Amino acid sequence: MVETDVLQMLWKDTCTVKILEEYLAENRSTQKRETVLYSNIPCKLSFYNSMSANPDSRKNKTDVAFQTSQMVKLFLPPEYRIPNGSRIEVTHRGVTTLYGFSSQPELFTNHQEILLEKWEKWV
Repeated sequence: MVETDVLQMLWKDTCTVKILEEYLAENRSTQKRETVLYSNIPCKLSFYNSMSANPDSRKNKTDVAFQTSQMVKLFLPPEYRIPNGSRIEVTHRGVTTLYGFSSQPELFTNHQEILLEKWEKWV
């Protein structure tokens, strides 16, 4: 596990994973509540920016508007199992941002990678 320890030395961020779980309320109805699955997990948040031409916004043949997009990737230890639909709160450089889980984890020997999107709401 020495490789894992070396990789995780680069991880300066932390995250909390929350899920929406069902429970039986006092009135015997099924309700949902937010529950912390994991907290204070060491992680690394990475950002990838891309720019692409937007053909719908052409004013003429030489003027093309560009769209920019940002992909957010979270690196975590491999032993955590993050379910689909989780909400992940990441503290990166002292700022906490809420993200929604948007991809299946890519599992590797020493880490896993998850693509994230900004949090909107529970579905």
